[in-house]
Amino acid sequence: SKEYLDIVSEVILYAKEIGMEFWIYDENGWPSGYADGQVLKKFPDSKCEWLEWTGEKVEIRSYNEFNTFCRDEMQFFIDYTYEGYRKGLLQEAWNYVTGFFSDEVGFLNGHGVSANKGGIPWCEEVRERYKKLYHKDICEQWHLLFIDGEGYEQVRYRYWEILTDVLTESFYRSINDWCSTHGKKHTAH
Repeated sequence: SKEYLDIVSEVILYAKEIGMEFWIYDENGWPSGYADGQVLKKFPDSKCEWLEWTGEKVEIRSYNEFNTFCRDEMQFFIDYTYEGYRKGLLQEAWNYVTGFFSDEVGFLNGHGVSANKGGIPWCEEVRERYKKLYHKDICEQWHLLFIDGEGYEQVRYRYWEILTDVLTESFYRSINDWCSTHGKKHTAH
């Protein structure tokens, strides 16, 4: 809100007055990418997908939640949060901001899917890239993501490398490019 941004502007200018750097945390809570629920409000049909091993086969599961692998959703997150600060802060306050911090990136709002719980994140783009790079359908080999078998190390390495690339491009690079364009630093964990 305008009131919030006016207060933040005052705090930034006070930090400037006493010689402190000022960083903006890009989220209202954890994880980053949620925009305090605004991303899901804008994209109500958004879903996170994951692969789950049933003991016999791999199945795709999904849950209605914002998706950090989706470039449209992450662009909205940047427009809503980063642009919101840039346009809403007093110019002098904006000029003094050192950079932005992203807390851990969310997947299923930061809960519920991990390799130790029997699931791993999924997005269709991984399948497309895997085919293009390795001329194989990951779906024919994705059981090797969960159980050992011939070539499992290579399949896992390729899968996680591609998934990391997709996340880097959709989330981290998008934010970093925006920050670079506007003369701000970006860090995250």
